[in-house]
Order: sequence, then structure tokens, then C-alpha cells
Amino acid sequence: MLSLECFICSSNESFQACDVARNKEICQPRTRCAKLSFQLLEARRYRKGCLSVTFCRNPDRYCQSIVDASDCETSCCSKQLCNSEPTVTSRKVNDVSLLLSTLFVIVESH
Repeated sequence: MLSLECFICSSNESFQACDVARNKEICQPRTRCAKLSFQLLEARRYRKGCLSVTFCRNPDRYCQSIVDASDCETSCCSKQLCNSEPTVTSRKVNDVSLLLSTLFVIVESH
């Protein structure tokens, strides 16, 4: 099996600014490509790189691991260099899933 390769970068401005200086890295086993953003004190931080499957499954846990971080948005993917694409954040995916589940129940009950 091929190792997963992801883009890696960091910016205090935006994902676009992050991409200007991005590199590639080979991820360790049990990791995924990720895009992360979070508020840290006065600035928003933007990151791309490899992230543990544990944090991908529980993005709030990742946020809690960063001292003074808040308003975290995390998205993970498992294809080669997939963290270059615009993605839906994990938090929003959960909201969309809940909405679709609710709509399905409403439709089924009528």
C-alpha cells in the first residue's frame, strides 16, 4: 500500500496564503490529510498537513490539545494530496448530517 502524501503549510492570514509556501509530506500510518483553522488569541491560524485519525474522528479533541485555541474547524481526507481542495468542515458536516437525518424522519412520517 502506498503511503499517503499530503500538503503541509501554515499561515496566519488564509488558506490561500498557506498554499503559497506549501510543501508535500509523507504521512505516518493512522493519519489523514487535513485542513485546520482555529482562533488563537488575536489571530486566526490556518494549517494543512497530516493529522491523527483520532483527531479526525473527534475534531474537538484536537482543538482542546492547543492551549488557548477556540473556534476550530477541521476537515480530513484520505486520498493523495486531497487537502488542497476546498472542503466542508467537520463541524458543518455534522450539522448537515443532522439536518438530513431530521428531514428524512419528517418525510418518512408523512
